[in-house]
Amino acid sequence: MPPEDDRAPQALHRLFFALRPDEGVCKKLEGVVAGLRQHTHGRWVARENFHITLAFLGSVAGTRLNYLFDLEPSSEYPFALALENIAYQRRRKLIWIAPRSTPVPLERLVEALKSSLTVGGFLIDARPFRAHLTLGRNVQGECATESCSAPINWTIHSYCLVESKLDSCGARYSTLKTWFL
Repeated sequence: MPPEDDRAPQALHRLFFALRPDEGVCKKLEGVVAGLRQHTHGRWVARENFHITLAFLGSVAGTRLNYLFDLEPSSEYPFALALENIAYQRRRKLIWIAPRSTPVPLERLVEALKSSLTVGGFLIDARPFRAHLTLGRNVQGECATESCSAPINWTIHSYCLVESKLDSCGARYSTLKTWFL
């Protein structure tokens, strides 16, 4: 095999860290989406793509993956997250579900992750973290922005490094590594 040419283009990976819901939470989220579909039209997020982004990295060279894989897991213990508020942003035509407030363990997890990424030379969004799970894009019609009839309770046991690949059907997400709390 010929030696690697330093001038050869590197493979880029579109990456982010996220919380990915388990099967039970996905079923409840699908129920929320089914209710929203009765009053609105849009491009609804597929259950396999449900997630809460913790830190978006964007395009990352393959040579940087080992740094990400070697990150130490958070010292946080599993914690509860209740998704209960549905919100709609008319300008961007997005609808999502979020907790009333971000649990302290989640805030600490995000801060620890962003700190480790900054040390590694990754550029991280400086805006405050707001936990939310996108349910639909390009949403049009009457959008109720209210509390769910019952909160969706989710126990967070892990977080993941996820790769996003775009194809003709939209984004496809695959988990590259999972860290358990």
